[in-house]
Amino acid sequence: GGVEGYPELIEIRRTPNQATALSTMWHSDSTYLVVPPDVTLLYGVEIPPYGGTTLFADTAAAFLDLTPTMRDVLRKLRVVQRSDVHANNERLAHLSKPADRGTALGAVHDAIKKSDGVEAIYVSQEHSSHFDGMSHEESRPLIEFLTRHIASDKYRLEIAWKPNTLVILDNRKTLHRAIDNYFGHSRTLLRLILQLNPRCAEQRDAEPQLMAAE
Repeated sequence: GGVEGYPELIEIRRTPNQATALSTMWHSDSTYLVVPPDVTLLYGVEIPPYGGTTLFADTAAAFLDLTPTMRDVLRKLRVVQRSDVHANNERLAHLSKPADRGTALGAVHDAIKKSDGVEAIYVSQEHSSHFDGMSHEESRPLIEFLTRHIASDKYRLEIAWKPNTLVILDNRKTLHRAIDNYFGHSRTLLRLILQLNPRCAEQRDAEPQLMAAE
C-alpha cells in the first residue's frame, strides 16, 4: 500500500529477516495494466551497508542492435503481460496484486513500444507470459533470447544506492531488476509511477483487467 497521507507513494521495503528481495527479475513496472506507467521515480531511504544495487537496461539500444529481420518480426507481435507469471515465487511477487489469488492482472501490449519516435523492446522476464496467438512453448525461447540480449553488459547500468539518491527511469525504454545480496540488513526505497502522455478518457479510466490464474 501507499505511504500514509500519500497513497500514490509506494514503500518498497525489505526487513533484515526477510529471506528474499522483491523484483529480482528483469521487468518494467506494471506492464500488466491496460495503461501502464510511463515513468518511475525511485528514491533511496534506508540503504544496506553493502549490496542492494539495482540494474537498469536500455531496451531501445537493444532493439536497434537486433537484425532487421528480427526487428520486423517483433513489430508484428503483441505480448500478454500478467502479474502472476512467477506468482509462486514470493521474492518475485509484485506489489500490485489483485485480492483474489485465483485471478491475475493482465493486458496485451505491442512487443515493441514506440514513444517519442523511439522503438524499444517491451518484453520482460518477470511479466511477459507469452505472445498473443502463440503458445507458451512457442513463446518461451524468444522471451528468453530477448532477456539475455537486453541483459548484455553493453546495455546495462548499475546503480549503487545512497540515502536521498533519486533515479528517474522511462518504463517505455528500460527494464530493471534488484540485486539480492544483502540478507540481514534493511533496505527501503520509495516508488512513484507517473503518466506523461495524455490519454483519451476511455484509456485513462480503464479498469485493470482480471485474468484467470494459469
